[in-house]
Amino acid sequence: MSVVIPITLTDSEYKTIVKESSEKGLTPAQYLKHKAVSHTEFEIRYEYLRKTVLKIPSGHVFTVMSIFSDWNSIERGIKLSLGRNFYHLIKRGGLPEIKAYGKNSSNIQLYIKRENKMMDYLGEKYSDNPIVNYLQYFKQGIHESEISLNERWRKENDLDVIWLDGDLNADTIFSVWMPLKMSLQSSKTYPYKMKGNKYYPYKDDAYQGKQGIIHFLSDIISNIDKYLPRNEWEELYQFAELASTISNVIRLPDKGRGMQKRGIIEIVDGKQIIVDSFYDQIPRTLYECFEGGEFRNKYKNREYFKNDKELKDWILDQDLDILFSNGVISRETIKPLIPRLTASESEWLSDKKDILEMLKQFNKILIFRQEKLDSK
Repeated sequence: MSVVIPITLTDSEYKTIVKESSEKGLTPAQYLKHKAVSHTEFEIRYEYLRKTVLKIPSGHVFTVMSIFSDWNSIERGIKLSLGRNFYHLIKRGGLPEIKAYGKNSSNIQLYIKRENKMMDYLGEKYSDNPIVNYLQYFKQGIHESEISLNERWRKENDLDVIWLDGDLNADTIFSVWMPLKMSLQSSKTYPYKMKGNKYYPYKDDAYQGKQGIIHFLSDIISNIDKYLPRNEWEELYQFAELASTISNVIRLPDKGRGMQKRGIIEIVDGKQIIVDSFYDQIPRTLYECFEGGEFRNKYKNREYFKNDKELKDWILDQDLDILFSNGVISRETIKPLIPRLTASESEWLSDKKDILEMLKQFNKILIFRQEKLDSK
């Protein structure tokens, strides 16, 4: 026999439960049940399920039951909870590597493991922590200034180029390093407190500081749970998961590779210098692509689109229309990432609330693009 117990929650209580249940990968009802009634077997099996599916080869189709060799001996209620909660986890983008794949002839939900280029690239260094995976990825790279001079390196090591089979016009929509650095600087437990792109940490694992060599990347890996506890930075972890997928990759127009610099570049003393950074805030990038913007400035050799029609066609082709209000693609309808900024503005974020709001928008955009890609 089962009993249904209705409860009343305040808005504040409900928001807290939704946030905490999402972090656990559970529905609010399932979370409350397991808070009230300890169900260690479910929790252990659910965690095992989440970790095991990430190790499945790309392209492999599976069911929840196929993950457990002792499925027939599991209590029926736990089976149902595993299936229901895993399905909801996948549908809300909690595991971007996994896609719901219809049902089989027995009406059992199927899933398929998407390609995982990050796993392929890192090999044995790949882990179930998406932020650590990116830090390992950065450690295997070279200094950014050398990348543009080494096309072979990009084809072999740049994740966006790998996703597009060596196409050097590939670019990520959102880089991970910029919001990760903002988050670290805003974390109460990170030792370096100065805020801004010019301050620590650097994307370097052998930086010569005044007091000696600083291993920024290795230090963050070793202290990831201390510096960025998952229950406080869930949006960042989800973003790092999504960012390594095809949903975060676009193809720039043939003459638009200058957009990869994520800012306005000027020649100063014979060198290319970013004089106005966009800090990976794509509304500003799009704003400058419309008529009157800096990415239409033919006098400075950065006219990346001939006219607004060509730009709109590219936006639709790259599934970036989610960045515009009411289905209207125009300079005036670009949606900002956080309410207090307009599309024409970009700034280094230092307030944790702003950073989390930006990350929520990143995730929303990437989930939308993944769904569009899945439907094609």
